[in-house]
Amino acid sequence: MRREAVALAALLVAGRAAALVGEAGDPLQVVASARTVTAVTVNHDSPLMLSPDGTVHSSDGLGAALLRLQVVARPGAGLSGDLHLVEAVSFSTAGAAGALIAPPPARYRLLGAGVAQAHGPSTTADLLVDRAAVTWRGAGASLTLGRQPITFGKAHFWNALDLFSPFAATAFDRDYKPGVDAARLDVALGEASGLTAVAATGRSDGVAPPGASWRGSAALLHAYTTLAGVDLSAQGGKVQGGWHAGAAAAGTVGPLDLRAEAAAFFPARGDALPRSVTAVAGAGHRFDSGLVLEGELLFQGAARTGSLAERLALEQQGRLLQASPLVIGALAERDLTPLLHGSLGLLCSANDGSLAILPGLTYSLSDEADLVAGAVVGAGRRRTPAGAPGSEFGAAPDLTYVEFKAYF
Repeated sequence: MRREAVALAALLVAGRAAALVGEAGDPLQVVASARTVTAVTVNHDSPLMLSPDGTVHSSDGLGAALLRLQVVARPGAGLSGDLHLVEAVSFSTAGAAGALIAPPPARYRLLGAGVAQAHGPSTTADLLVDRAAVTWRGAGASLTLGRQPITFGKAHFWNALDLFSPFAATAFDRDYKPGVDAARLDVALGEASGLTAVAATGRSDGVAPPGASWRGSAALLHAYTTLAGVDLSAQGGKVQGGWHAGAAAAGTVGPLDLRAEAAAFFPARGDALPRSVTAVAGAGHRFDSGLVLEGELLFQGAARTGSLAERLALEQQGRLLQASPLVIGALAERDLTPLLHGSLGLLCSANDGSLAILPGLTYSLSDEADLVAGAVVGAGRRRTPAGAPGSEFGAAPDLTYVEFKAYF
């Protein structure tokens, strides 16, 4: 009980961090950041939120406190290193369901995330290695080895080309993307053209150690260029569970910023996903008033088979972007005052009519600190008479959160 009280206090009081060594561009720079998240869920008698003894709670309290230490070394001769260590303490009255506010498991990691320090029924404490990579930069090329973030695609809610730990459409904290264990080679072919080759290790089940496997790993080639003001890219290769090929385009037509991505998946024998196509199309515009409007449409052929519960499980594993075949996303955001930024997102499953409403507010406390508040509210059928999830967004618990972020 004493351990839980200490952990809960850490969630409610933001830790202090300080710039330790150097500035940007120095041979050695050590910086830190701290954040806390406190959240409450309303579970709607949902079978997705169970306590450790298997009972259903009407509501739950969740939280996390994270202290990130980032070390950047530049010894010279084009060499640099990046190390992110994260001390993470979490608390949840729902036991393992506290992962609701944590990122999904990284599918492309050869080694474990870090060192487990304490795991109790309601609290956990872990020292995580989020990034650990070395980069060599030469004339027109760079090579990065180790745990690193890799991002392809430019869509807001869904990225059909982003295969390495993409953010969920409902993610409210996107400051740091989880790293994957990979080798990345970037070769410039011009001012706006190039090739990127990625080889990433993965495990056979894509979720937990031990052991890497060819089936769970990736070997991908990505090419990009700009023609007539339009950004074009294409990629293909081996991914977890099969083979992948995709392309994307992004540009401006009149007042609209347009983007489109599409990818085909060809499964290996016995994979949980069928042969399928995923496509995303989006448009956005920034008004002179500062108001930004974004809209996207997701089509996902792999979500047309299996039960909703099975598709929700695949989504939690990172194998599906959403559990519905057709989803519409919209976002409006602007500065309400010089210090207060507001946003309102909406996700709608065109298949079952369920909604996820995503309001958010960010208040700038200082140049280095923000206070964030928001919610993820679902509307739709909660569950079937048999107790199964009734709709994509209606089955999920409603989440209200407050987050403090400080950077040093």
